[in-house]
Amino acid sequence: MIVQAICMYFFSILILFISFSIALLDDLDKETNNYIMRCKEWYGWHFPELAKIIPDNIAFCKIVQRLGREFCFEINFHFFRMFYYS
Repeated sequence: MIVQAICMYFFSILILFISFSIALLDDLDKETNNYIMRCKEWYGWHFPELAKIIPDNIAFCKIVQRLGREFCFEINFHFFRMFYYS
């Protein structure tokens, strides 16, 4: 009887940890999407076509990080291909 109660207690703790982990993953996904949307919005003021050229969020952030504040650059598709497929 005591072993069964201990098992039920640990099982309830495990369920609690699992539910907290799922909630944390949902929050992280929501915050990541918010930051990516802000990055696209802010960088869209300087280069609005980039969001249409690069639909992938990770590749978009890598390119923005690489370009930085350099707004006058020649569009080189080899440059985009290098980041999109890596």
